[in-house]
Order: sequence, then C-alpha cells, then structure tokens
Amino acid sequence: MSTRKAVLVSFVLVGLAVVGCGQQAVQPVPSTQQTNREKAESEVKKGEDFLRDGDDDTALSCFNEAIRLDPDCVSAYRMRSVVYGSVVYDFDGDHDKRIANDTEWIRMSPDNANAYHSRGSAYSHKGNLDKAIADFSRAIRLAPDNHWTYFSRGRDYEKKGDLDKAIADFSQAIRVKPDFAEAYDNRGNVYQKKGDEDKANADLKRAEELDPNIGRLSE
Repeated sequence: MSTRKAVLVSFVLVGLAVVGCGQQAVQPVPSTQQTNREKAESEVKKGEDFLRDGDDDTALSCFNEAIRLDPDCVSAYRMRSVVYGSVVYDFDGDHDKRIANDTEWIRMSPDNANAYHSRGSAYSHKGNLDKAIADFSRAIRLAPDNHWTYFSRGRDYEKKGDLDKAIADFSQAIRVKPDFAEAYDNRGNVYQKKGDEDKANADLKRAEELDPNIGRLSE
C-alpha cells in the first residue's frame, strides 16, 4: 500500500471509530433485522482489516455484503467510498460508482460533511466542476474547519479560472492548518498565474520549507 493510501485509510478508520450500521434508526428494530445489522457490522470490520492490508477487492466484497445484509449500514457506504476512490486524496477509481454510493451515504447521513466531500471529489475527477464545488461548499458549511475541503474546492476554482476564489480557499486551508505545504504550493502557483511573482515565490519557498518533497507529491 502506498504511503498516501495508508494515510487515507488510517484517517477514515479513525473517523469511523464511533460510526456503525443503522445509526439513523430511532425505533426498536425486529430481532432478525438486529441480527443482520450485527452481521453487517462484522463484515465492515473484516473489510477494514483487508483494506489496511491493501486487499481492496476483498474489502469491497465485505462492504458489499454488509450493505446486502443491512442496506442502511452507514459505515459500509463510507468505507466502500474509500475503495471506489478517495475521501481525502485523489486516486484513480470508479467515479460513477462512488457518486452513486455517496449519494446513498448522503441520503442516510444528510449532515455528514465527509460524504459531500467524497462525492465532490468524484465529480471533480469527472470534470463536473460546478457539482464538485457545490458539494465542497456544502461540506464546508457542515464542517468549516476542514482544511482539505477548502483545498479541494480551491483546486476546482483554479481549474475554472477563478483565481481569486482559488487563492481565498487556499488561504482558508492555511488558516486552518498553518503547516499545510500543499496549500502553500498551490497558492504559489496561482499567484504565478496572476503575475504576482513576489507572493508566488514566498509561498513556494514556504511550501518547500514545510515539505522538501512537495514537488514529488503529484508523481
């Protein structure tokens, strides 16, 4: 497993520490349904272990089985999103399946910022920048201190040519996480596009100070 993917999996698994299946339910459930829910939770845990070991295919099978057992298993949808693509980083993936998966995740957890961020990332990969920005904006309203969401939206504003909004988002990402090397790097590149060499050089220098390998992150 690559270093970036290992970081992603750790990030998501920590976030799932208190998330289980059927959290939206407020009424007692029949015993058979409860049994299926417990089985689904067991499948999610098995899938998490396979994902940690880098076995994405078996992990996906576990998450699919969890959803078959309990169609409202929120954690299974969240973990399946990791396999289909990425919550945080950008990997090649099945973006159409991730969008469909995340739409179900949002249906069950309409106030979950991570779900909107994930779907926004998939839309971004497909080149649907307006839908991506809309999802990132919704995620920011729900979780205004997530530096990655500002960063992701900033990149899409940059792709659209809205450089001032891109700079504003990278600046917000840096405000939330002052040692965020990638945000400095991206903001520096946007300043270059605007012809502001002094600010560009300052940001690019700061990015290298924070992470000497910053230029290799996209390789």
